Amino acid sequence: MVLVGIEDPLRLGVREAVADCHKAGVTVKMCTGDNVLTARSIALQCGIFTPGGIIMGGPVFRQLSDKEILPCIQVLARSSPEDKKRLIEKAARLWRNCWHHPRWHE
Repeated sequence: MVLVGIEDPLRLGVREAVADCHKAGVTVKMCTGDNVLTARSIALQCGIFTPGGIIMGGPVFRQLSDKEILPCIQVLARSSPEDKKRLIEKAARLWRNCWHHPRWHE
């Protein structure tokens, strides 16, 4: 029996782009159709997955209510297009709520 594994290298500039986002206060999320282990490996290499973050599979994500979708989800693996849409809509609602917070308009 022979087992071979292949992993594509990250594209040039990805690590730096993620680091620049973090420096600017931008939270980077990763949504992928890859399995959880592959997604974890890529997210670690990019600097997206950090201590305290959560990597979650689409099937688990689909069982959560909107109130249970945690801000600390950094990687959504095995995600469907509907999962991605739901995560983005949730992030947009959170952003709108933050933008309308009085401290932004002092």
